Order: sequence, then structure tokens, then C-alpha cells
Amino acid sequence: MYRFDYVLHRMHAAAIIDTLGLLLVFAGLIVLRGLCWASGKILLILLFQWLTSPVSTHRIARVEILTNPEYDKHCEVE
Repeated sequence: MYRFDYVLHRMHAAAIIDTLGLLLVFAGLIVLRGLCWASGKILLILLFQWLTSPVSTHRIARVEILTNPEYDKHCEVE
């Protein structure tokens, strides 16, 4: 992730890692806990994080685009 030079590129890589990491960590917690009330709560937390993480990443990227007048220089398609 440190190889990327622009903030939008780093955010894209972090968002992908975040989604898979949440799934694996919370799935491990559910397996560790077994099927119980706490596992249901963990599953609800996972669902909430999956719904809000892409939205917050999009909002942060939108602020970067609106505040950086030269963003198109970094996002050129060759």
C-alpha cells in the first residue's frame, strides 16, 4: 500500500483489504464463540461494518476530489 503515490489509490487498496479482513476476523470470532447470542451480535456488527465502510470510503474520496484541483493528473488512463 505504501507504493501507491496518490491518496485515492491508497484508499482503494485499503478498502479492499478492510472488507476481506473484517470477514475473516469476525468469522474467526464466530467459530471461536460457537453458535450463541454473542455470535449473532458479531454477525450484526459485521453487517453494519460492511454497509458503512464503503460509504465512508466514498465520502472521503469525494472530499479529496472536491478539494484537490489537480486530481485528474493522478488519475489519468493511458
